[in-house]
Amino acid sequence: MEHLHTADVNEKNRLPKLSKDWKYEGIAWAAPVSGDTVFRVYNPKSGEHLYTKDSYEVKVLTSKHGWRAEGIAFYSATNRDKPVYRLYNPAAGIGAHHSTMDTYEKKVLVSRGWKYEGISWYALPKDGSSPALNLPLSGPKTAFISGNVKLTGAGTGYQAKFTLNGTGEHAISFGVQVDKESSFHAGSAAGKPVYMSENINGSSHVYTSYGPPAVLNQWTKIEIAYYEASKAVGFYVNGSLVGTAYAPDFDKNYVATSWGNHLIANVGGSARIRGDSVNAQFSDVQTSEKGMTLWNDTDNNWVGLTAKWLNGNIDSSDFSIIGISQLPVGLNWDTYWKAGLPTADGVAQVSVRIP
Repeated sequence: MEHLHTADVNEKNRLPKLSKDWKYEGIAWAAPVSGDTVFRVYNPKSGEHLYTKDSYEVKVLTSKHGWRAEGIAFYSATNRDKPVYRLYNPAAGIGAHHSTMDTYEKKVLVSRGWKYEGISWYALPKDGSSPALNLPLSGPKTAFISGNVKLTGAGTGYQAKFTLNGTGEHAISFGVQVDKESSFHAGSAAGKPVYMSENINGSSHVYTSYGPPAVLNQWTKIEIAYYEASKAVGFYVNGSLVGTAYAPDFDKNYVATSWGNHLIANVGGSARIRGDSVNAQFSDVQTSEKGMTLWNDTDNNWVGLTAKWLNGNIDSSDFSIIGISQLPVGLNWDTYWKAGLPTADGVAQVSVRIP
């Protein structure tokens, strides 16, 4: 299976009309309007497109191996904050090359026989500093969860976050995180609090940090809101939009009941590895119209982290998520699934209606 990347909106619109085999999958990353050139070449024998900054590679492929040059595809950011990796599957035919920003996906593919070929180019960091990086958010908020958040903890990493998800493997979270192993901002954010989103869609996990700088042990209002018309979510800090993310599959995975469709809104806290601790406090947590009369704070407390609904108020709720992680030794909050765990968080959740 091939994935085609294009900055040409006309090409994006034309291909699905030419063949039902082409399906639009959304925005993969943000690219600058200038920078280092990324070329696209095409192999008419296999049907594969390849992307490279290396003009010599283009010359060799086109002059000696029958590939066709298709010109400039897009540009690579000069800021090296968001690397895009290239891998090659020697056992594959069409689509033998694959590009990804997901370091975990890269690791898994290499373990399955793919060859890592290095960094292809760099995407722009979606830090909210440039409005052009934000996806358009059309219409009213379809679903949201917001509230005041205060985070402290100890060890290598800890986090407080809000999450929206459906029934499938598509979930998006936003919150405050400290991670001593963080690679954000070329590693300069390691051990420092940042506003961070995680966009999970199947095997793809995309992590993005946003400005302004986060602060520990201080109340900050954060919000994640879903816009169905845009197939996107917006991330807010103290009422200001700081970033967006594509949410292509939320509307395919609504929780369906006899009284309508829903998403699940979550209040969560996590700690990175065994022995790390988290103290995540939430106040005045509000959501769009709920499909439940009570928060569930009992069924999703994992690895020693406990969520408590403190005030019993369904409309303006207070929570604490406190504990010391009991994750198995050698695992962390990204690899918990290897132990058969559904999550590495303490979570309280409620359903929210889709109008």
